[in-house]
Amino acid sequence: MLSVSGVFVAVIDEWLCRAGYGASSLCFAIRRIKPDQSVDIPTVEGFLKEAVEISGERLAPLMIGQSIGRQHLGAIGHMLASSQTLEEMLNGYVFYESLFYGVSIANVRRSAQGMELYWSVGSVPEHYAGFAMSSFVAITRLVGMRDNVVASVSFPFDDKQYQRCYCKEMGINQVVFGRDLGLLFHKDALQLTLQTEAANPKVELIKEVLPEIANLDFVTQLYDEVVAALPHKQASLKSIARKMVVSERTLQRRLQNSDDGLRGVVSRIRMHLARRYLQDKGMNLVAVSLLLGYSEQSAFQLAFKRYHGMSPGKWRKDNTEC
Repeated sequence: MLSVSGVFVAVIDEWLCRAGYGASSLCFAIRRIKPDQSVDIPTVEGFLKEAVEISGERLAPLMIGQSIGRQHLGAIGHMLASSQTLEEMLNGYVFYESLFYGVSIANVRRSAQGMELYWSVGSVPEHYAGFAMSSFVAITRLVGMRDNVVASVSFPFDDKQYQRCYCKEMGINQVVFGRDLGLLFHKDALQLTLQTEAANPKVELIKEVLPEIANLDFVTQLYDEVVAALPHKQASLKSIARKMVVSERTLQRRLQNSDDGLRGVVSRIRMHLARRYLQDKGMNLVAVSLLLGYSEQSAFQLAFKRYHGMSPGKWRKDNTEC
């Protein structure tokens, strides 16, 4: 069954608190959910229905979605942070869903107008559909996209009488009913550069992880390519060299001062990312394992313990606030 993380669901409680309903039984129920806990879609649909009833706002799911922040994104936020452009972000999201659910749920298709991200999952609960689409529109703004990059949002149900309200709440110009659940992005926006949190501390971060490599431009590119390749299990010498547009021999030569060459570099980046991911309470160990390119959680736990001398769970307990 499809699910989302508890950290994503927390936005419902936060919105209700701002609206003056923080003492409701719904808020207390949501607060009992752990950030890394999985919550199935029917349960989230029930929460959203109750939020509508409590607030009296028919389009509360859209309003809640618009209040999404980076802190609610969990694993997907870390994966999207490795994207350089909007097109990469959309393709990364499709890969993310197939990675975590084991089946292809989200897809992309191109047209003369642009690129559409859509979900072909049969019946999608109406309140959750509004919440999810509104959240994704908000996410595009979180990564620095201008307001008009979304050409239209489509829903599989009919709510035409509220079409203008949908547009107003999400800040877009067109909503279509009776189609696949999805978002169409303007063609000229696909190569726009994203603004991610990872870009800010990156220089110091790289100096910490790979201090033996003096060429900052080279090591920055190397770091970015390895981070992007890990979830796809493509951090091999051949693959990274191809991405960096250098020969394998050239890449090996540039890494001659690094312990164990590219293998050692990948290992250090993996363990650095592992510590960063473990500090995010919205990430469970399965999600961390998959984003680091491990086929099984047990393989990640073994590698982490070998490198740090303790299990990921123990490290998280010792290094995150209660």
